[in-house]
Amino acid sequence: MSAPSELRLRNGVHLPAPPWLAATGPDADVVVSTRCRLARNLAGAPFPWRATEGQRRDASLALVDAMRRAGAPLCGTALVPRDEVTQTELDTLVAWRYASLLWAQPAGERWLAVGENPACSALVQEEDHLRLQTILPGNQIDEAAHTCGQMEAALRREVEFAYDDQFGHLTASPVNSGCGMRMSALLHLPGLSAQGMLDEVLQAALAVGCSVRGLYGEGTLRSAGFVQVSNTTSYGIQYNQVVERVSASVQYLTHAERQARREQFGSSQGRAEFEGAVRKWVEQLRSEDWTPKRLLPLVSLLRLAVAEGVLGGTLRDTSRWVALAGVAAVSVSPGLPATERYEAIRRTAALSGELRRLMRERGTAMGCSPDR
Repeated sequence: MSAPSELRLRNGVHLPAPPWLAATGPDADVVVSTRCRLARNLAGAPFPWRATEGQRRDASLALVDAMRRAGAPLCGTALVPRDEVTQTELDTLVAWRYASLLWAQPAGERWLAVGENPACSALVQEEDHLRLQTILPGNQIDEAAHTCGQMEAALRREVEFAYDDQFGHLTASPVNSGCGMRMSALLHLPGLSAQGMLDEVLQAALAVGCSVRGLYGEGTLRSAGFVQVSNTTSYGIQYNQVVERVSASVQYLTHAERQARREQFGSSQGRAEFEGAVRKWVEQLRSEDWTPKRLLPLVSLLRLAVAEGVLGGTLRDTSRWVALAGVAAVSVSPGLPATERYEAIRRTAALSGELRRLMRERGTAMGCSPDR
């Protein structure tokens, strides 16, 4: 059960699945994906939150035109207007992390750009005029930063970005000014969570200037052991300092999580208890309907079972489970319209069906080594 190779939008544009869904990378047992994001604004143009509709349109068209002219790695970029995307398509774009929850809200001239290399994408008129991002599978912090920097350099040849000698790159939120970089890694830490050590261990990341957020960024609580670790600020520090801080935190958390898993499952008794828990949840999956909020903890357990070789499957498969379960859990909030809550339930049913098919095809496959 692998992720679909592309998304065919209603307007005829085909978007390839991002690499973090289609492949695995270094430290994939713990690190689901790595993302580098650069926030930029056009020189002389008001920030989106204070611009008129006409000013937002002018800024959007200037950036879209620049992306059409820019060379690698933006050559062959697919450009998608937000207003031409259906709600179902938006769900997939958020799940695939091409789009943010903020960008998905209707607000005039918003665009999504996906490069010929699908690891490279950009959001136009989110919080800032431009959010460039590179998302790679596993722990690839240096590579993500390098590739995102290449995108920025290609666009800088076409447009002028707002910059101040004292403050650096100017952004809508002061905390993002300076180098404008947000480097983050999505980690799966169920071993630490089960031991009740997660909050204590995460303090190490906070101590070196990193922050901890949920699966889909600001405003989404961490759950089921999935956390995003990223730099707290980009003001007053250089790109290499951001990379070093986040890299150190990710290495520490990866080591701590593996140690926690060894303590949990290293003994014969621990292994047997874990296998019993997996069998129990698999049986419940076969016989019960699951709500979106219950499904994410199940996906967390199944991903851990694949990583530990208890359950047949690949870590590549589990990235799709994480994407679907996470966006369903976020979208089921009672404050959202009934149609969106219905879509969350529909997505949950679809994911449950996929997982049940996996169980029928492979059973629990005890002792099967995962494809990393």
